[in-house]
Amino acid sequence: MFRYRFLRNSFFFTLLLVIMLPLYVILIVHPTFQGLLTEFTEENAVNVANFMAEAVQEQPGKTGTLLVNDSLKSHMAETAQTFHLYKYRLFDAQGRIIHSSAPSEIGNLNQHAYFHEVVAKGKPYSLTVEKNHKTLENDLLKLDVVETYVPILRNTIFLGAFEIYFDITEWRRKLNSGVSHASLILGILAATFFLVILSTRFYVMRRVGMFMAAIKETSQGDFHRRIPLSGKDELTDMANAFNL
Repeated sequence: MFRYRFLRNSFFFTLLLVIMLPLYVILIVHPTFQGLLTEFTEENAVNVANFMAEAVQEQPGKTGTLLVNDSLKSHMAETAQTFHLYKYRLFDAQGRIIHSSAPSEIGNLNQHAYFHEVVAKGKPYSLTVEKNHKTLENDLLKLDVVETYVPILRNTIFLGAFEIYFDITEWRRKLNSGVSHASLILGILAATFFLVILSTRFYVMRRVGMFMAAIKETSQGDFHRRIPLSGKDELTDMANAFNL
């Protein structure tokens, strides 16, 4: 079937299509949806952090220094419970944890560049952490989360930041399941299409071979060769015309 350019090109085009469709879903569609999930979760984290920030106050006589009192702690805990946060932290402007849902972390200092070069400049920063991978703070997690840093600004002055952890394990499971099913269905459809094209090509080549043999014998003076008639397609009409 590879002797004829049109048939050869159509075969390889179909083969390429079979390979590219599932790869497109895995390499393009899946990362796109993952990015949308992260973006959506980041927006939620920003909204939650802004809600928490309403209770944030500065220490009297110490401008730029956050006041962590029982009212703020209670507000953060209630917010975390309402929005089903996996974890949260509050940093001061220097990157030191001044409150956390894990009290043992209080006092730890964040010296990473993303905090001082991105968050401290007033921009949120997010990262999706997969299960059994480490967070930006080198913590090993047993579930999928999006951790988002949200700066606290007062009159463009950076006072600190919230770090919000959202559990997205179930969302990722559903997303991965949907992508897997889509890839499987596309793969089956593409393979079916490929088999149809392949069988059609073999059928056409067999009929074309009969035509070529009959034409060759006729050109040599043998007018007794007949092409078998089968089906009701254009090739059958051509065979009938040739026989006549």
